Amino acid sequence: MFSLSGLMASVGDDNVTIQTIHQSMTEIAQTKRGDSRITFVTDVKADDVLHQRMVGVVIWIRREDINAYLQETGGTQLPHR
Repeated sequence: MFSLSGLMASVGDDNVTIQTIHQSMTEIAQTKRGDSRITFVTDVKADDVLHQRMVGVVIWIRREDINAYLQETGGTQLPHR
């Protein structure tokens, strides 16, 4: 079974880059079905994605939960865009 905590334990913090979509999106729209279409910019090279050397995983977490974690660990809270 896939779990985010298991993945992180296996890969290790040093091998993961965290990018917040709300700070790197260039366009957002709601489709007729009610889904969201989000375009964002990343520093991951397109060639690495196309040749599957890098895999992006999207997770969604409530802002208050992330900010609570960051406050506990001494991190900087997420600013509003």
